[in-house]
Amino acid sequence: MRILFSAVPAHGHVLPLAPLMEAAVASGHSVALLASESVRPLADQELSAGVELLGSGAAAPEFLAEAGRRTGGDPTRPNPAVIGEIFGNTRLDLDADEALQRAREWEPDLVVAEAFDTVGPLIAAHLDVPWHQMGLGPGLAPVLADQITQAVAPHYERAGTKPLPPSSYLDPCPPRSRLRTG
Repeated sequence: MRILFSAVPAHGHVLPLAPLMEAAVASGHSVALLASESVRPLADQELSAGVELLGSGAAAPEFLAEAGRRTGGDPTRPNPAVIGEIFGNTRLDLDADEALQRAREWEPDLVVAEAFDTVGPLIAAHLDVPWHQMGLGPGLAPVLADQITQAVAPHYERAGTKPLPPSSYLDPCPPRSRLRTG
């Protein structure tokens, strides 16, 4: 099976996917990571040699700066609307076309996207392959998820496709493992 992992090009978004990528490689699957070429040093240092980096799209500082310019907000201290712009609209504007081309060439059977990644789900919808969402900790706050969903909607409309729901949510912090107080 060909498994495409897709992540925002930043340590905290790529590294949580590493154990799944390692397990997939160890199980004999072909594995690729779709993220900006800027993560190559991280990928070379932290990921199995069996993980192919499909370098595509803008580096994090580029899309953060663009989102800040578009919103007038501070992307290092974002409110929900700025988060929607950063991970939804700006990221897809800067990355979707190149990422889709790379993914078409690689021909994945399924996509695994981390919680803030909007490129992987768009690719899955275009290629009509299943996708799974990987959490980065306790679930994404509904207000943030709603802002990101609103920001990506026009991209699906322009592409003439509809978002596909994830086949599953891979929760690294299931309720039973969370600290209980009181």
